[in-house]
Amino acid sequence: LGDTAHQAKLQLYLVRTYYDLGQYDTALQSQQSALTLAQTLGDQELLGKVLLAKGRILLAQGQPNDALTAYQEALQIARALGNQQMVGQSLQGVGGVYETLNQYELAIAPYQQVLTIAQAFNDPVTEGEALDTMANLYQKLGEPQQGLFVYQNALRAAYSAGNLTMAAKVLLNIGDAYDDLGQGDKALNAFQQSLELIRTQGDTALEARALAAIGRLQRDGGDNQAAEETLGQALTIAELYNQDALIGQIRADLAANYRDLGNTDEALTLYRYALAQGDTANDRELQTKALAGLGSIYRTLGQAKQSLPYFERALALSQESGNRQRQKSILADLAKTYRDLGETEKALTTYQQALRFSEDLGDVELQSKLLVEIGELTADTGQNVQALDAYEEAMALMETRGDIAQLARLQKQIADIYQGLGQSDRALVSYQQALTIAERRGDQVLQGDLFGDLAELYWDLGQCSQAALTYERAINLARLLRNDYQIIKYLMAIGRINDTQGHFDDALDAYEEALHLVRTINDPALEAEVLTNQGDALRGAGQFEEALNAYEQALAIAERLFLYALQSEILSGIGGAYRESGQYGQ
Repeated sequence: LGDTAHQAKLQLYLVRTYYDLGQYDTALQSQQSALTLAQTLGDQELLGKVLLAKGRILLAQGQPNDALTAYQEALQIARALGNQQMVGQSLQGVGGVYETLNQYELAIAPYQQVLTIAQAFNDPVTEGEALDTMANLYQKLGEPQQGLFVYQNALRAAYSAGNLTMAAKVLLNIGDAYDDLGQGDKALNAFQQSLELIRTQGDTALEARALAAIGRLQRDGGDNQAAEETLGQALTIAELYNQDALIGQIRADLAANYRDLGNTDEALTLYRYALAQGDTANDRELQTKALAGLGSIYRTLGQAKQSLPYFERALALSQESGNRQRQKSILADLAKTYRDLGETEKALTTYQQALRFSEDLGDVELQSKLLVEIGELTADTGQNVQALDAYEEAMALMETRGDIAQLARLQKQIADIYQGLGQSDRALVSYQQALTIAERRGDQVLQGDLFGDLAELYWDLGQCSQAALTYERAINLARLLRNDYQIIKYLMAIGRINDTQGHFDDALDAYEEALHLVRTINDPALEAEVLTNQGDALRGAGQFEEALNAYEQALAIAERLFLYALQSEILSGIGGAYRESGQYGQ
């Protein structure tokens, strides 16, 4: 019939049909035919539609740069025609390409223009889709607060359009944003609302995503058994519907759950599955999550060197995608790894980078943790002034957050530094402040540690009576907590205090009790140490035969265990006992 216009339209229909069937090469051939016909006809509107189809095909074929060119050509035609619907479609294509390229900041502007067009034409469906996509981009950029604001607008648009499926999806995204902000209760509420809507709509495939989100929160809350069950349900559904991307995410979450439970073999297997899936799909988010998880397991196992390349690759991927939230967490893990490897300068530099990210993102909890770790690192390297600065900054943040539990432990660390610097008065004040907080919280473990620290400080200050009384309080708490090693440690300290004051009977009573307890727990090295101290007290009391007996028992153990430093100390004690008893030849 020579109807070229109808031929062109039919070719465009064929393009769309082949595209829907996944036959992209055939679709591209039909697209070329449609393009030639549209150019012959000079039909700019048809040409724009063909270019839009070309962009979709090329993007599906993994040619994002060529797809971008097609979308930009379509956009130019649409603007020349004043066709706002086509302008919106072209802009969505441009934004989609940038998102595929992980250029999230560049992707936001086109979607913002789509939003403006949708609002001008009172199109709540497109408005909701644009808002949801923009919020996802903010989320990927590590800006959950901005993402949350946009998601809430998207939710209103979805309800306005009566699109409950979209509302359910947006609620899932809102839950993710709250989760990133550390607001677990609000996140769970959003996930549960979404699950109710999904089940009302009968969308079983989407149910898997909601269950996965709830399972992740259960794990974060420490309910690992419930998390395993919920994530297992999610995985079953996701596998049924071949949701490959979601399957990878669920496997990564299950891996983290197994890691928490100490099942590292299962965790490693699942993380490797997730990583392989992420690599195949070029899913940056999944790759980063799996790599960081693998690094975390190896570091926990004491294999810091093996964990390092995983963290470094995860960091590179998160930097490529611009996800600052993820970068922040990985930098914190990487800093700990460098610290474990003894690479102090690298650790400190990386801690400072993580700290800047946490400050920019308003993550006060992580800031305080990082400052404490910076303080520990600098204290370990003898940089006590820098350590105190970091600790005091962390303390101010903890007070702001009302983090009383960590505040008490931090006060103890500050006191330890002051004591190491010989600033006993300041150490005493910090220990007492820490003790007050620990007593108020009922933290008996920390109280026991602090009584021990205070007693040692009193002893250093020459306040022996106060030291002995404080050690007794430490022993009482250790007995309550059934901590035999602490009981022995404090009994030996009481023994030494009494020994130095010439109260040998009291010293020997303490050592005898410690000796009985150490033999109960069967720790030969510690037994040798107690026997040595007992020998010293007996020697001080003039009971040389008994002292030599204690020393000989200690020496036999020390020789068997190759404790050379202790052997030297014992031999010195034996020599002293012989000399003081007049046996100079011995």
